[in-house]
Amino acid sequence: MGEPYARAGARLSTTALSTLRHDDLTTALISVVAAGGQGMALLLERIS
Repeated sequence: MGEPYARAGARLSTTALSTLRHDDLTTALISVVAAGGQGMALLLERIS
């Protein structure tokens, strides 16, 4: 799946989407910290 940060982001996104559906939640926030002080965040919203 590529470099480790992409793999971690894909795994976290998949887990968050699954949890949103399973627990009937509406929002999830995912963050991944990269080397050198970089970071990425993703806010997901489930629309029924």
